[in-house]
Amino acid sequence: MQEESPKSSVRAAHLALDVLEAVAGSEADLGVSEIAERLGYTKGSVFRHLQTLVDRGYLSQHPVTAKYRIGRRATVLGRLASGRDDLMSAAEDQLLWLRDECGETVTLAAIGAREVLVVERLHGFAQMQISVKPGSVLPIHATSHGKVALAFSRQSLSTWARQQPLVPCTPHTICNWEDLDKEIEKVRQQGWSSSPEEILLGINGLSAPIFDATGDCIGALAIVGSIQFVPGVPDPKQLDALLRAARVASTNLGYKRVT
Repeated sequence: MQEESPKSSVRAAHLALDVLEAVAGSEADLGVSEIAERLGYTKGSVFRHLQTLVDRGYLSQHPVTAKYRIGRRATVLGRLASGRDDLMSAAEDQLLWLRDECGETVTLAAIGAREVLVVERLHGFAQMQISVKPGSVLPIHATSHGKVALAFSRQSLSTWARQQPLVPCTPHTICNWEDLDKEIEKVRQQGWSSSPEEILLGINGLSAPIFDATGDCIGALAIVGSIQFVPGVPDPKQLDALLRAARVASTNLGYKRVT
């Protein structure tokens, strides 16, 4: 099989980005001919790149008109870029403090209207590292971050989540809304969430909410690790450290707790 030359690969990357920017910059959905005409490329070359962008989730195609619009993955990346600054600046010192305090991997997730998105991860000091990459969209029903989001965030997120299938990740994943609603209420009452072996066997996450100045839950701070070191029934020192870090991050965002 003949490999693409470096120059050919660069041209292909430029074309793909041109196609993505053309669709993103249009108020209306665009067809293949419209995109090709705007960019001055052939319909065949545009179509090949459109298919790749759709396959990767950066564009979506209307099932009736066959025209293209911006896809969910591109929207997620946009939110990652625009939404992480305030949350990161408010929480980054606490994220580092929490990692050093507990020695485990810690993550910061941003909560949107339709996803819970990892924006930062600091590895702990254990030999086994948890692979939760920034940019990852987390299953909302199977992670401690997601259950915090369902318990404390805007109603639109809950409404959207209830239209999605509750896919089992492990035998411990909660896959019906009756049980999940009970779990969400428990999280709301206690102020934190745990998800022992619900997304991955042998792994647990312990999360707490981060609130902004309006009182909206916009993020979740979490300790993630082997269930041996991050047990399902939280270690009091870990839980106290997590809640402290989340409170300070919320205060940095202007949140004032109503007592």
